[in-house]
Amino acid sequence: MWHYHNPVRIMFGTGSFNALADLIGGRRYALITYPDPPFEKLVAELMAKTGAPALMIDDIAPNPDYKLLEEQCARFTGSASNPD
Repeated sequence: MWHYHNPVRIMFGTGSFNALADLIGGRRYALITYPDPPFEKLVAELMAKTGAPALMIDDIAPNPDYKLLEEQCARFTGSASNPD
């Protein structure tokens, strides 16, 4: 079982990335990203500040169809790590 709550607070702009570590604040977080070099650098920087995520999905395809999204979502339900 998983839950989704909306509305979601979205932050963007200068300095937004640097605020992530404080927002995560020691919680067990999930990290979803693309398998491209610019994102790999950001992942390494975030993990250096916050530690490893409880669940990391780093193989998201650009413009995934519903079947791919279904497979990715199943990784949350099949995870024993239970991100906050």
